[in-house]
Amino acid sequence: MSEPDPQVLRQIENGLRADDPRLAAQLGTSPEVRAQQWRVILVLADITVVLMVTVGAAGGGAALLLWGLLAAGCLGYVHWLKRDERPFADDQRSRWGSS
Repeated sequence: MSEPDPQVLRQIENGLRADDPRLAAQLGTSPEVRAQQWRVILVLADITVVLMVTVGAAGGGAALLLWGLLAAGCLGYVHWLKRDERPFADDQRSRWGSS
């Protein structure tokens, strides 16, 4: 972005806050909040998949086991997609710790 672009974006943002504060609050979710929401969703999905596979394997039916395994694969893919969006606690270096 060029130097004036952030200023223009701030002006648009301020105008939106003045015109429709409710919409601005919904759109203004910070990346940290969105990352936290995703973490909660993924943990709940992990628990659900583990329960599906466990109950299916323990005699709840082959269909439940198969759906659980399919969901586990899909959930693994979502975790893989989200891996780069996780913030580091101390810095923003690459995942392997190189400078």
